[in-house]
Amino acid sequence: MKKTALSFLFALAALSAAAQGPATAVPPRRFFASLSMTKMQVNSAAADISGAFLRLGTGKWIHFGGDQIKWVSTVAVDPADPSTIYLGCGNGILRSHDDGRTWRLTTDWHVSDVFGLQIDPTDPTRLYAATGWGIWRSTDGGETWIESDRGLPLAGKFTQSIVLDRNDHTRLIAGTDLGLFVSTDGADTWSRLAGAPKVPIFHLEQSATNPQLWLAGTQGLGVQVSTDNGATWAAVAPDLARANVYGATIDPDDADRFAAAGWAQGVRVSLDGGKTWRDSTRGLPSTHITALAFDPTHPGRLWASTFEEGTYYSDNFGKSWKLGGLYGAYVVDLRFL
Repeated sequence: MKKTALSFLFALAALSAAAQGPATAVPPRRFFASLSMTKMQVNSAAADISGAFLRLGTGKWIHFGGDQIKWVSTVAVDPADPSTIYLGCGNGILRSHDDGRTWRLTTDWHVSDVFGLQIDPTDPTRLYAATGWGIWRSTDGGETWIESDRGLPLAGKFTQSIVLDRNDHTRLIAGTDLGLFVSTDGADTWSRLAGAPKVPIFHLEQSATNPQLWLAGTQGLGVQVSTDNGATWAAVAPDLARANVYGATIDPDDADRFAAAGWAQGVRVSLDGGKTWRDSTRGLPSTHITALAFDPTHPGRLWASTFEEGTYYSDNFGKSWKLGGLYGAYVVDLRFL
């Protein structure tokens, strides 16, 4: 899509949001996917179509972000200023102050392979990044970044997820190659969560309605849950007990609803807080699931991304699925912001 056409779409989105209410109204959530169109890849180490994509109200997905970025792992949006957007990329952190029209790389060569981004909602100038080389922090809106992983063992600096505790904005939990680590001083120092499994963590999520509840997708130990704010963890979803779980998510409207998925595992759904699980893969074209997310704009809707066969959504907790687009994509993250 040409830049002029993309700008026109953003203008329409802005007008639509303005028509819904005054400037002080809470802006509508936007649905982002971080992906590469690997199925269309021909004679190249990198996919020609890659980066962040935005889903329009029509159901169409449009490319979102700088054309020079060939790998995007995640997206973050400033809660105080939704026109300020960050992309976690293979070569650093990209920032836009104009709703994605222009972008600037805010990091140097020290920061790369960015898998997770968190913005402090109480102070949006504070940001945290989980990278393949440790954890980094900014206190000036992304202008500068400092390494902030003191306490992480050298072998455990590979960090794929980081979550800021919604009840305590000095507390963060990070998922590393050696398990889960916690900081209680805004990422100055880190220590191991003693009750957590010591395996690589692919995905970490805190419940929106029950801050004591956390869910983790792991390498080789399936789905792990904590109901005491990370102090202790237990395995759930017996079918996935030894699986690599790339998606583990909690319904933002109901803390008893979980979903989990992984490579060659399909989708499992629990409606009773993890006590029982149902195989909800039927209707999907592949059992290779790379990302999951509940949709806060449509209560009960669950999204699942299959490897290169499209993204699907279900409005009945996986009993049936509808195609949501992005055929051919390897989606690494689905995020409503």
